[in-house]
Amino acid sequence: MKYTIKPVALALLFTGLAACEAEIEREFPADANGEADFSVYVALGDSYSAGTSDARLNRVGQVNSFPAIIADKMAAVTPDFTFNQPLLPEGTVNGTLLFRGLVNGLPNIAAKTDGISANDAGAPVSGTFQNLAVPGARVADLTSTSMISDDATYYFNRFKAAGQSPVQMAAAQKPTFFTLFIGK
Repeated sequence: MKYTIKPVALALLFTGLAACEAEIEREFPADANGEADFSVYVALGDSYSAGTSDARLNRVGQVNSFPAIIADKMAAVTPDFTFNQPLLPEGTVNGTLLFRGLVNGLPNIAAKTDGISANDAGAPVSGTFQNLAVPGARVADLTSTSMISDDATYYFNRFKAAGQSPVQMAAAQKPTFFTLFIGK
């Protein structure tokens, strides 16, 4: 008898808890949208902001990067919102940049391509970009007009503005909202 009381009591307790229905009523003020200005969003950072996934940079990762996801949400509430990224070209094997090892202590990066040359994958792109993240960049690289680390140089050379650092390129756009995700 004593062995059946505990299981029955526990069963009744769980049944009672499961039968409870939580009703949470939230009241939002009329101006719940606030006054945030998302008209110009700029992202600065390293590999994560650029869209690196599976230890390599590729177009799919860029399109699904966290700045792109944030920009997508901002576009839903901000008319005429623009968010451009220096996307790797179509036709590459996911636009993959491969780490080939170290040469004299420096990273050796190469583009894995399918039907186009590695030079095409690293070819400069023009335009104003809001995602200014550079894979492999360090904190010091954000204020430098030329990347200090070689692995960052390859990608930064694709979209850099002459004589400007990523921070200067971002400031020139007069962002109303920005993200910064960088380590090292």
